[in-house]
Amino acid sequence: LLAPLLDMMVILDTKKRFTASEAMEFSLAARSEMTSEELKRRITYDQLVPHWQTSTRWDSLPGELVQKWAAYYIRPPSPAQRILRAFCRQRWGWNIIYYHRLAFRTIGDFILWRSWPAIYL
Repeated sequence: LLAPLLDMMVILDTKKRFTASEAMEFSLAARSEMTSEELKRRITYDQLVPHWQTSTRWDSLPGELVQKWAAYYIRPPSPAQRILRAFCRQRWGWNIIYYHRLAFRTIGDFILWRSWPAIYL
């Protein structure tokens, strides 16, 4: 149940991201559809701490629930994104990426900079 809610709260596209009121509305609607057995079910420790990079929140959900909320599913990161994340986990890797981006941004600003005439009224 939390998989669609969490995916829509952390989606990169901010226009699609849930606002607080939308998240509350979603959770109340989803809770009203649950049976009392589902609400009373306990979560085991193994379910509570999956490895966040190798598992998805959607793995343990029933098929009908996955189909119902398929529009909320966020695809896992691409191989390039995973490599970049692994690189950035190291302090030296993060610094290399940061300074390369800074240099490219500065070079881009210099190349694309145009002097616009100032108009004073």
